[in-house]
Amino acid sequence: PGATATIAVPLAGAGAGDDRIADRLGRLLGPSFRAHFVARTRPRDAWSLTEREREIAELVAAGMTNRQLAEHLHVTVDTVKKHLTSVLRKTGCSSRTRLAVLWRQPT
Repeated sequence: PGATATIAVPLAGAGAGDDRIADRLGRLLGPSFRAHFVARTRPRDAWSLTEREREIAELVAAGMTNRQLAEHLHVTVDTVKKHLTSVLRKTGCSSRTRLAVLWRQPT
């Protein structure tokens, strides 16, 4: 939420027609890009994470790798991956980065 991205597409020449083309592309492609790149996340209070999943999310948000998580929690990397997969599914996050950003946002 609140994040934006700019995609620069070089157009031949520098005429007024290029500006119209760029404006038109922005209007046409903007909704498609937003639909594709915006994560379909659920509200944090609806996440229903277990205690271990909350711990994993907190440590991911702190920047730990899967190996570091495994060592810290005294479990295997495969176990961490299973928990993390469950956390991502329950939260609707498509990446651990997205999870970390959302985890750090105030509720």
